Amino acid sequence: MAIDALGPQHGAGLGVDRTWGYIATFSSILLFAVFSLVIRISLPALNIKGDPWRWSNLFISMIHALVCSVWNLSCFFLYPDQFVDRIDGGNAYMYFLITFATGYFTYDVLDIIFNKKLQQTWEVMVHHFAVLTVFWYNMHMMTCIPYSLIALLTEVNTVFLHCRKLYQMSRCDLDHWTYRLLVTVNIVTFAVFRGIALGWITYGLTDGEQNVRISVVYYRCLWMSMMIMNVINPIFFWKLLKSDFLRKRNKTPVDKVISNGTNTKTN
Repeated sequence: MAIDALGPQHGAGLGVDRTWGYIATFSSILLFAVFSLVIRISLPALNIKGDPWRWSNLFISMIHALVCSVWNLSCFFLYPDQFVDRIDGGNAYMYFLITFATGYFTYDVLDIIFNKKLQQTWEVMVHHFAVLTVFWYNMHMMTCIPYSLIALLTEVNTVFLHCRKLYQMSRCDLDHWTYRLLVTVNIVTFAVFRGIALGWITYGLTDGEQNVRISVVYYRCLWMSMMIMNVINPIFFWKLLKSDFLRKRNKTPVDKVISNGTNTKTN
């Protein structure tokens, strides 16, 4: 491991000044805060049922996931060579995706805290803590950008995960073929994209040739974050599988399905 506790300086190949990274991150936080305000003002006109905060929080998260997914997948198609060196690889296009995502996750934590939803969303907060610990460091040190993009592959599944929840909250027929198709796509993308992300990064942590180029502190934090993610995601997967495929299908009122669990992001 690197002798310097903070690790070596990276980012020379990105062609971006760190100051712009911070500007982009805080701009992302502000963007989502304004977006949230606009949505909540519009909710009465949309005749949304249930908790307005919950609906707004899920919708904003889905929009972030959609933008993030398109941006992220384009990085893999346009710059596959940048993923060879997952420590110092990357460019400005890839770096600003990390600032965008870091801003969103920071906004979401603040949104949960300010609206006193910690008890309802503790699983989300654990997830965000694991992500933000790494993403803020990567954004500041301008390092491990390819690894961060690999982690963001999970957002492809998040799009369908939140579509599923919003569908439930709309009180539509959960036995309709569109919902059955949605939950099927959701469980497949969960297994594929979250599985690829977790497996790729976990395997990468065993690569001694690359890991000697990052600090001991960062390496241990990354291992801790991945341990959290490798515990949380199988639990989420099992809950989805049990709810959507193993639960006996009947004419259960939608309100009972919606209230089954408290986590706004995953149930």
